[in-house]
Amino acid sequence: MKELLKNTNLKQDWRTTAFSFLIVALIFFAYCTLWQINEVSAKEIQLNNKIAFLKDGEVWIVDQSGQNIKQLTNTKGKVEDFYFSPSLKYLAYHKILKYVKEPGIWEKEEAPMSAVWSIVIIDLKNQKILKEIKPHEQEWLYIDTFLPAERLLFHDSDSFAVGGYHEYDVVKNVKRELDYEEAQQLGGTDFHEDGSQEVYVSGKKELHIKNLRSAKDKVVSLKDRDFVSSPAISHNKEHVALLESTIPKLFKRGTEKMSDDNKDRNFDYVWIYNIKENRFLNVYKEPSMGKSGFKLSWSFGDRFIAMLFQSPIIVIEMKNPKNIFKFGGMSFNWISDNKFVFEEENNVYLYDLDAQKKTLFLKNATKPVFLKRMGKLQ
Repeated sequence: MKELLKNTNLKQDWRTTAFSFLIVALIFFAYCTLWQINEVSAKEIQLNNKIAFLKDGEVWIVDQSGQNIKQLTNTKGKVEDFYFSPSLKYLAYHKILKYVKEPGIWEKEEAPMSAVWSIVIIDLKNQKILKEIKPHEQEWLYIDTFLPAERLLFHDSDSFAVGGYHEYDVVKNVKRELDYEEAQQLGGTDFHEDGSQEVYVSGKKELHIKNLRSAKDKVVSLKDRDFVSSPAISHNKEHVALLESTIPKLFKRGTEKMSDDNKDRNFDYVWIYNIKENRFLNVYKEPSMGKSGFKLSWSFGDRFIAMLFQSPIIVIEMKNPKNIFKFGGMSFNWISDNKFVFEEENNVYLYDLDAQKKTLFLKNATKPVFLKRMGKLQ
């Protein structure tokens, strides 16, 4: 009888142990599955065709419908500006470190306060900070643009003049110094969305249309034109848009005013170069607004070309260049062939050119950016 009871207890102990082990295994499996799901969801942040924006000092993304808002940064409200890499794998932003009195001579009023920030680069797939570039004392850092192949172009300044230009390779973790001419060319280069072509204006006043797959470089002379900048290749790769700013040729001696009889005033021109036919077409000519740093941007179906700086935003219809739209606001981004998103008075709006309708999209938000993944450079 004692032997029977002993065997019965052993069987019960074994069953209890096996059941406990099974429960622990199930819990562990559930935990691993949950962790894996969370890990995947963190790694698979869908950014393509989303709209990014700045709100409360943080970077957010949202669907074009205005749904599924997601916060990408967590800096306690210290983000000042942001840039996505063309691959949408990385995000770089200005992170406010402190405020200092702006350098200069201020007689009647106290010097205004100016933000000093570092440049932070994060890996969006792993939600990990890869690099923080901090300024030296009495130095300001400014991001210029994110180049293909995960290269960040930025410069430093003492608030009066540019100190130097730099290119940081995110993948290789390498920074190199650039001379002025190379930096200006890189900053002014436009890359086609599929990564197959680049266009830029060289210091020799030549337009370069380079096929990055074949390395063939078509060079077009611009020597008969004044200051030409802002090349932008169309989505169908058939045209390049260019901005030309003319310079008055006659001035009164000893003065900075133009001669009254000088009819050659400052003008801004937009030219469309037909690559196949090798000819230029003028689609815009207006008295110069006296601004530099313009950018030209094609709508996704090449129906329109936009001139961007700050306000006003100028949009030209290609089939009928006399049809020109002007808008207040800034931070203009196309989201389709006839619609764009922009910022005005600390709100983000959508505008439909066909319906000529402006719609409030986000309140108390700024700097909208439409996210479109670029193809890999060949």
